[in-house]
Amino acid sequence: MIRTHIAPSLEYIQPDVSKKSMNCSAILVKGPLKILIDGQMGLGSKGKPKTISLLQTEKPDKAFISHYHLDHSAWGHLVAEHSKADLYIPRQEEERLTDLSCFLQKTAMDSGPNSPVDAWTHLLKDIIGYRELKDYRLYDGSMKLKSGGLTIQCVEAPGHSPGHMAFYFLEPKALFVVDLGIDRFGPWYGWPDADLALMVESMLRLRSIKTNVILTSHNGIISSGLNQAWEESLSALLTREKEIQKKLDKGKSRETIVAEGIYYKMRLPRSEPQRSFRMMWDGNIFDHHMALINNGSLAKCFPELKKIKL
Repeated sequence: MIRTHIAPSLEYIQPDVSKKSMNCSAILVKGPLKILIDGQMGLGSKGKPKTISLLQTEKPDKAFISHYHLDHSAWGHLVAEHSKADLYIPRQEEERLTDLSCFLQKTAMDSGPNSPVDAWTHLLKDIIGYRELKDYRLYDGSMKLKSGGLTIQCVEAPGHSPGHMAFYFLEPKALFVVDLGIDRFGPWYGWPDADLALMVESMLRLRSIKTNVILTSHNGIISSGLNQAWEESLSALLTREKEIQKKLDKGKSRETIVAEGIYYKMRLPRSEPQRSFRMMWDGNIFDHHMALINNGSLAKCFPELKKIKL
């Protein structure tokens, strides 16, 4: 893990990304109230989750899951097993984190008759380690915390997922955008319960917050060129829409456009279940774009986007 001090009591923790395991960067607030956000550190030696040592070493009082996607939530059941922390989950995503059947319904099972449900179920239960949460508390954008000289405001930022949360640290003006797309992957909205319009709305709203540093889940720390980072992320959405529209104008079908790739530009995998996963995610992304294209375009729905260069 790589630890970076953003402020005396605010630490940004990056996992070992060289290992191919589900992980994301975490936030640790040290003070009278120790707070851990998104402690999904991936796997260590012999497949043991690194989150366990983080929990045992830091002993947080409160632990927060930002949203239900597995690279941010699979560590949730470890909180009760390896710490005395209270676990907080987004109010709007309670069912997804506490009911496996709901999780499946909101992901692979909503993606049509060709969705790889069995492979997805095996992956999330047996490989990634999804566990239904039993001991937890709910939170939303009304929650504000103070510790270590910091004021932490929980910020609702839906779109990537229905209850996706961001976190603003008032004193250093640091914004943890989580999975809002300011990273090397760009904005992602591959599940049926994503909402592209809400995602853009969240991005524009968070961009307006006075910020000195952006903390991301998968692309480290951004301390300069903040507005450019936002514009590049929003530009990626406009570019995808433009490419889809061009192909539609040429008479290409949904199946052909999805097979050629929208978010996933590489050649379509031959092996399963990777091929079906790719088709499923890009298919959902196509559908999210079509919902806005049918209403005119992203720029028509959000006039602010007309100023962004492609």
